Amino acid sequence: MMCLEKEGKYESYQPRVSVIIPSYNHSSFVRQAILSVVTQTYKNIELIVVDDGSTDESRAIIRNLRNQYNFKYFEQKNSGSPAAINNGLKNSTGDYICFLASDDFYHTEKIAAQIDFYKANPEFGFIHSGCVVVGELGKEISRTDLNKTNWDMRNLFNILLDSCFVSAPSVMIKRSVIEAVGNFDESIAIEDWDLWLRIAKHYEVGFQPEYFVYYRQHGANTYFSKNRQKVLRMCKAEKSILDKWVTDPHYKKIIGMRKLKWFYRLSQVSRIDALPYFFPSSRYFYNQLFYKGLLFFFFGAKLVQRLRVVRD
Repeated sequence: MMCLEKEGKYESYQPRVSVIIPSYNHSSFVRQAILSVVTQTYKNIELIVVDDGSTDESRAIIRNLRNQYNFKYFEQKNSGSPAAINNGLKNSTGDYICFLASDDFYHTEKIAAQIDFYKANPEFGFIHSGCVVVGELGKEISRTDLNKTNWDMRNLFNILLDSCFVSAPSVMIKRSVIEAVGNFDESIAIEDWDLWLRIAKHYEVGFQPEYFVYYRQHGANTYFSKNRQKVLRMCKAEKSILDKWVTDPHYKKIIGMRKLKWFYRLSQVSRIDALPYFFPSSRYFYNQLFYKGLLFFFFGAKLVQRLRVVRD
């Protein structure tokens, strides 16, 4: 197990941080993910890697790195990311918990900066930071907006119910908070959003206006996929999460716009799947997203794309 503490009396009081990496078929990226944890400036880290039935070279790469850095490593049959994370949680001992997908990576100061932030703000249920979006080769594509001065970060539930803007690898959570609200829901594809909502409903949330994590955008990302089954799975997962809060007063304020977004996304891959959201979305006839969805719904994604090419 990788769990090294800096020398010195002061450093010996540093809390242990468990970092859980669920891995699945990311042989091109998992090495960088692991190295970004073992090279953190903060040293009292318990790294736990759980491979979720990879069929590529991921397991061989992880085993080799485990021999070098002596972290906890578990292999399981393919059961999904939330099951892999829960497996890691079950085998973790840290006072604080972080998560890192096997295709993302950390800034070297991520853990140290967040521990310092937590020490100054112990009331937060979880804290998160800005995120740099990179491509397959690690080249920067974009950055999340750090200007959240108009948001009440201490009462974030309503904003979070409307949109999952929290970058999962940027999060650090107290173990006691996870024990209070429960582990990840293994029946839902967007397991992180579900957990953030459960925490934000009962705890204050902290935000650090710094870029501590790198989120990799590539063809295998489910969220950016144009595959019908993957898009439908994501929309159904969003609906399942929101349905848990149907009695919350803010639910009625956000569900209409969410249905418009489902109509737009599903129209690009399947007219049949988009149809249930056609009439609910029509109330937003003044919104450009509705008209874009109509184009996809009636003409199909391929024709719309060809029209864009001709126009450009």
